[in-house]
Amino acid sequence: MKHPLFNRFTCMFFKISIFCGLLLTPIITTNAQTTETDQVTISFVVKTPTSTPEKAELYLSGNTASLGEWDGKGLKLTRQENGVYVGQATLIKGQQIAYKVTRGGWDKVEKDAAGQEISNRTIDAASDLTAQITVLAWADQFEQERAVMTSTITGHVQIFENIKSKYLELPRTVRIYLPPGYGDASNASQHYPVLYMHDGQNLFDVKTSAFGVEWQVDENAERLINEGKIEPLIVVGIDNTAHRTLEYTPTHDAKRNGGGGGADYAKFLIEELKPWIDEKYRTRPEAKYTGTAGSSLGGLISLYLGSENQGVFTRIGSVSPALGWDKEWIVRDWSDNRDAYAPWWQTSRVWVDMGTLESSIGGGGVCTVELAEEITNIMQETGMQQDQQYKLFVVENGQHNEAAWANRIADILMYLYPKEIESK
Repeated sequence: MKHPLFNRFTCMFFKISIFCGLLLTPIITTNAQTTETDQVTISFVVKTPTSTPEKAELYLSGNTASLGEWDGKGLKLTRQENGVYVGQATLIKGQQIAYKVTRGGWDKVEKDAAGQEISNRTIDAASDLTAQITVLAWADQFEQERAVMTSTITGHVQIFENIKSKYLELPRTVRIYLPPGYGDASNASQHYPVLYMHDGQNLFDVKTSAFGVEWQVDENAERLINEGKIEPLIVVGIDNTAHRTLEYTPTHDAKRNGGGGGADYAKFLIEELKPWIDEKYRTRPEAKYTGTAGSSLGGLISLYLGSENQGVFTRIGSVSPALGWDKEWIVRDWSDNRDAYAPWWQTSRVWVDMGTLESSIGGGGVCTVELAEEITNIMQETGMQQDQQYKLFVVENGQHNEAAWANRIADILMYLYPKEIESK
């Protein structure tokens, strides 16, 4: 009988490999009752790359009603004879806006010249002004290039599409990496630890990763298992959705007016996905063998999943975590509840890392070495030992991107799932 959570899926087997990324989306609503003296006019002038279709329609999609509240369209721009696009928005004086340029949807959003995600454009609407914008590239031009890419999957991955949840609005894809020899008759009685990872489309294959760079979880797991450096394990990659920020944040951030759906995401993982995985595969379902990991907001939600569900997860990979979210809520939570969390820390392995350049390059201002040191210091002050219950790994000149995370995924796996895991 099919599990009700997976009543509509397709399953595919591949030879395997991939990666991940972050978008923090500040959302600030407007006050409808304002006077003219409370308002300012923002003019936009947008230059586009030569790859832009001749009759393309351009929009500014952002965090206000006039910008569509992140619907992918928002303020429609007008094309001038010289090919430049212009438009105007009336905003509340002093309002902070965040936005991006699109061609009508997030599949056609602006990117940097290498096809990477760019930070939200922002304006502090203190007075009338003109914003000069230059778009360097579009997302869909890189999707066309990706279509002809060769899959980089290594090993065996099963992919289940259109997975639904009673707790989450949007369906998602789940990708399951199986270790070498899982299907061999000689291993029929062997059971395996499980690592649940977020941003699953970025873990195994360049063809599915958000930016054409993967974490290479599969390649590294295959090599480390075959070399006897880690325990053979199952990796469950859970794709993100358009609700990534909502689902990967445990609290609502008033400054960004977004987030806070982490508890429902946790229910999906713990009450729906994990039971199905444990039923379908030969897992070691106990907390001592179960981990969760992710980067940026995925690193934030991994810390939350562990501390709030101590009987479920004990191996936490918090990679470049967005610790500054909601006025550093997770740091305050761990500090305030250190006595309650200490017994869990004592039996856990918590990896926290950060690159020294992340605060200024890609981390949205919420990913800093100082915060990574602060949250691990809480564990140290409570009697936990570096390299035993926790590990802080600072990467000199490390940036906030998939290539950086791929460079250290082997170290993460070796720390979380060392050989002879029962003795750790």
